[in-house]
Amino acid sequence: MKKLTALFLSLLLLTGCAKKDNEQTAAMTAYEGYYQSVLDATHFSESSPYFDIDLDLVKMNSGTYHYYVVIDQPRIAMYNIKALVVEDSVPFEEAVKMMPTLGIFGSDVYHMIPYQSNKDANYYKGIVLSGESDGTLQSIRFVIEWTDRNRSVYNRQYFELPLDYTRAGAGEAE
Repeated sequence: MKKLTALFLSLLLLTGCAKKDNEQTAAMTAYEGYYQSVLDATHFSESSPYFDIDLDLVKMNSGTYHYYVVIDQPRIAMYNIKALVVEDSVPFEEAVKMMPTLGIFGSDVYHMIPYQSNKDANYYKGIVLSGESDGTLQSIRFVIEWTDRNRSVYNRQYFELPLDYTRAGAGEAE
């Protein structure tokens, strides 16, 4: 009986690990797909009729810069939001770091509805994607995707925003 119990627990553990590996593989595949879609996009906007976009750039005491893409003030209901930033259009194969993402990895979901906020139910007033630059980064491109109320119609927009280091605010010590 002890052998049977040990065998059952081993199988359960292996199944759990396999499920986690499959979820990580699926998330990485999605990440690469979103990344490639940004590189393949031919039309980029600097603003959206559906929400506000702001890019804040802060110079840290260490000499690096942090950028913050703030997406807020939704004018429509946006469900299951996913987003990914690509810095300087670096090809996926040449990227040396993970790019800022939202809603692609993990089980967290993000929704924005005008004039509503309930973090416990995953409804946010706004979202932020942030990254770091040594001062040589010229622009960021990003994609944001969401579904409608019925989760049946996908909307996707691509943006390109230049980084202007002369307008960077002062940050705190790191």
